[in-house]
Amino acid sequence: MIDGERWAAVSDETVRYFLGHYGAPPAPVEAEVAERVLARPQARQLAELKPITLDGARRRFGRRISEEELLLRLTMPAEQVDAMVQARGHAAPMPTARPGRAPLVSLLRELSRRPSIPYCLLVKDDDTVLWRRG
Repeated sequence: MIDGERWAAVSDETVRYFLGHYGAPPAPVEAEVAERVLARPQARQLAELKPITLDGARRRFGRRISEEELLLRLTMPAEQVDAMVQARGHAAPMPTARPGRAPLVSLLRELSRRPSIPYCLLVKDDDTVLWRRG
């Protein structure tokens, strides 16, 4: 809450969420809140837009870009994404896992390959990892 009153300022993305452009909410939303968000002036304009789909995004941005770049292009201004893509070749590569976590990643991959193991709980000091078959 920034403006001193809940739901006084609402981003376009939030309005689109309430319009169902990102799929069904994982839990029911309060009718009073939905009413307040959908009564905003930008809701009428955004209601006319087609919901974003993965296929539509792929057609719009091309099928050869990575999932990461596709998500960036859907959520950020084009000039910022272009700058990041251009700088990508100049930056140091990101590690694939936090230092010391690569063995854990390998273990989790191996667990996923073994259907006879339904879950695994690992605890070390203050760290806990619970892996469950989906």
